[in-house]
Amino acid sequence: MSDGFAADNDTIYRILNHWNVLLNYEESKSAKIYGVNNSVAALEGRSYLKLPLSVEDNRAFFTGNAASMNRFFFAGYPVIEVTTSNQRPYLTTPIKFTIGHLSLPNLDGIEPLTQTLPEFNGQVLTAEKPPADEDEAGSVYFTDPNLFEELLAVPPERVRRFTSQLNTAQRGNPADIFSQLLELPEGSLLPTDDIQEICVKLNELFKDGSALRLRFYPYGLIWFLDSGQPTLQLRRDIQAIITDRLADELPEHYPFIRFFRGNSKINPGLNTAGKTPSAKKKEKKADKTGNPGAYISADKNRPTESQQAILEQYSASPLTVVEGPPGTGKTKIIRDLIVNRLFSLCQGIENDNIPQGLDNYTSVITSANNISVDHALDFYPPGEYENLLPCYIRLGNRKVLKSETLPFLEKYTERLRAFSPAEAAEEFKQLRRQFGDWESSPPPETMPDSIYRLLTLWVVLNQVPVLKLLADICDELERTSSFRVLFSSKNRELFFMVFPVIGTTLLSVRSLFPLKTNLWGLTIIDEAGQCLPQNTVSVMYRTQKMLVFGDTHQLEPIYSTTYEEYDKLKALRDSPLAENIRTRFMPLEGSDISLQKLMQEGSHHFMQLREHFRCRPEIIGFCAELCGYKLTAADKPLPAFPTILDKESFWLLPAEGTEESYAGSWLNRTEGDAAVQCYLYLVQSGLHPREIAVLTPFRGQMNYIMFQLRSELSKRGRLQPRINFEDITVATAHRFQGGERRTVLFSPVTFRKNPDFLNSKKI
Repeated sequence: MSDGFAADNDTIYRILNHWNVLLNYEESKSAKIYGVNNSVAALEGRSYLKLPLSVEDNRAFFTGNAASMNRFFFAGYPVIEVTTSNQRPYLTTPIKFTIGHLSLPNLDGIEPLTQTLPEFNGQVLTAEKPPADEDEAGSVYFTDPNLFEELLAVPPERVRRFTSQLNTAQRGNPADIFSQLLELPEGSLLPTDDIQEICVKLNELFKDGSALRLRFYPYGLIWFLDSGQPTLQLRRDIQAIITDRLADELPEHYPFIRFFRGNSKINPGLNTAGKTPSAKKKEKKADKTGNPGAYISADKNRPTESQQAILEQYSASPLTVVEGPPGTGKTKIIRDLIVNRLFSLCQGIENDNIPQGLDNYTSVITSANNISVDHALDFYPPGEYENLLPCYIRLGNRKVLKSETLPFLEKYTERLRAFSPAEAAEEFKQLRRQFGDWESSPPPETMPDSIYRLLTLWVVLNQVPVLKLLADICDELERTSSFRVLFSSKNRELFFMVFPVIGTTLLSVRSLFPLKTNLWGLTIIDEAGQCLPQNTVSVMYRTQKMLVFGDTHQLEPIYSTTYEEYDKLKALRDSPLAENIRTRFMPLEGSDISLQKLMQEGSHHFMQLREHFRCRPEIIGFCAELCGYKLTAADKPLPAFPTILDKESFWLLPAEGTEESYAGSWLNRTEGDAAVQCYLYLVQSGLHPREIAVLTPFRGQMNYIMFQLRSELSKRGRLQPRINFEDITVATAHRFQGGERRTVLFSPVTFRKNPDFLNSKKI
């Protein structure tokens, strides 16, 4: 195997530290708050509010007397206006936290000194304390490492101590901790309590900077950012692993260690499962978490040869990577894997108690984007099993929890109450006996129905504790839009039995589950070629096995930091990486690093899907030639299409137009208008809107096409058949990754002979 993997845990910690700094730097670039003057605010509004801070408010914060409230918005204090020589001034705060429900404020007049900060008249809002659950070791307050580490050159360890002190009950006072953080010169002591006097003193100290000027304001700030702080929870996981040296406690075969070390760095006396052959032989008979001898299909289609191989061999290694070119059935194999793991769970059910080793059976399906997660999680055929309770659940960030998870659980609770435990008891016993018989004989084709039915009956027999758990979860979601109930091991065990299949995005894992190893049996990551490796730290640390599906020839992750920017990061100067390690693990602009690529290069258990059955041969043949796929494509008869598409698989509509910059992205109006007219023609010719997707590499073009399409539909109110806006799919190629439509309209915006145009501009 080539060099470039970690030889020891110290190297792992250095890689993690570089990832953490990189995540913070990239987030700080995209999440800046820019001051808005009064005249602009009157027309466009502001994304932030100012809170006056009294001495009493300040003391309340530092003594820990914070009121509990829901967490939706970000807040912090005091306000700092940062001016550097090469960028627009922006606002930040050295102390940050999250707050909840917010009443509409009254905005007062603008003071000359604070003209970028509107006044907020109302109750001062404070942060929610960490819950005292048995497994919780989280923190509420955080800071701006980019300000301190990159601009003020404060050592990272001192910044971490500052943040740690904020999250203790004995914080001291602001003057002391600011003095310690900034190492203020002798004779420049800060006042103890008065935040206004502290800001005056700090302004005197920082007024003479030429390349960097800071202005401190004695106010709190509430801000509303579309992206919020998406990697904050991930960065907390990474920092905890580094600070507590948690990798030192992990065995060599654990997925987290294997990922960084590469397979050849592991003790050669171990086999692919990380155990000696004799130990593996001893446990094989007792292990009930693998697949049964006859593999179950989640649908009526039997697995292909390469899919069957994955079903048989995926559990042989802690880390398995599957190359899945387009249309080779990644979604089907994921669903088949889930059904077979649920079969194993059902075989372990002996009565209405929770079976031993339940965490071995639990599966988490995740990816970088919501579409991939939703697509893989939807393994119930439409219209089937409506009389049964679902055994899967969709979790995610606060928005998903509030808009999807909460309504789902409320409906689930209503359906569960309709079942009778007394009536379910006898059916449960009979069905359980059948599962015992199937241990020695092939299961029937109707097995998925029996699996979902037995799991439903188990939940019904445990109706009382399950309803209590769901009520606690719903109550927490209503109050705080959080999911901390699962930080209790007792709650988590029951939850995993009710929902042994969980879907969530990579960045949401830390807010759902405590930082513990072996929390669940298998993590399935879809579209791994589009996943940044650092975003998988949270799931890798928590899972027993990891199976990734992806394709390095499809869309790569979006890289936003250049090599030049990376080399200038001051926080990394004391933590250098060897050049080969840096090249392997640092996803920078111009690289092609992804989770899929790293896994394949790590000599992990590598498998390939080789049968293609989605596209017409001409389409997949073009892809195979372009990417070097070795696929077996089915020669499918052409389905009936509208007149314009009745003979050919490819159509090129000339509409060159002109590229133009638009809101930080790009668009081509001529091309966009042509796409809209083609879309309307296809619908008028008989295609349903749900059979069509309009894709483009650029956000600007996506927004333009959607606007024009909606505008056209509004003008053509009598268009037949009528088109519902929710049936329209217009997306960037990144967002649509993992989706599927009968017909795709692709708008490249720029047309060149070199296909690398996708990487030539910000998309």
